[in-house]
Amino acid sequence: MKASLEHLSPESRNDLELISRLILESLPDKCEMIILYGSYATGNQVVYDQKKEYGVPTFYMSDYDILIVTSCRFKKAVIGNMFKKIINQYYQEKGIENIRFYPTIQFISESIYDLNKAIDKRRYFYYDIKKTVLYSTIVANINSRL
Repeated sequence: MKASLEHLSPESRNDLELISRLILESLPDKCEMIILYGSYATGNQVVYDQKKEYGVPTFYMSDYDILIVTSCRFKKAVIGNMFKKIINQYYQEKGIENIRFYPTIQFISESIYDLNKAIDKRRYFYYDIKKTVLYSTIVANINSRL
């Protein structure tokens, strides 16, 4: 597991720090790990790309892909509402009114029990994911399993 965000811009590092803080405030005593995966974790992120497809201008930018590992299971509706609140707080604290030109945030949540089970079964997404740990209370436990 990586723990460095040195390959990211200062703005992206600040964004991820803010997102991590909001997650920890929303899930006090329930959050075990926050893991960045996807293009921002690997350094292959697209900050902004614009082109014309079939004569129509389109644009693309990478999103922040974040796996939140919790100490217990949450109902999908409950965790979904927490994610919406975190995203709204993020844009509010950044003072962003038009989110069109800012990275979106994609959350996945798993309990530590389900994550360990998936790793034991060598499920590709969990076992082979490129990880950057943003927060952890149990890195050694997970790290020894990978």
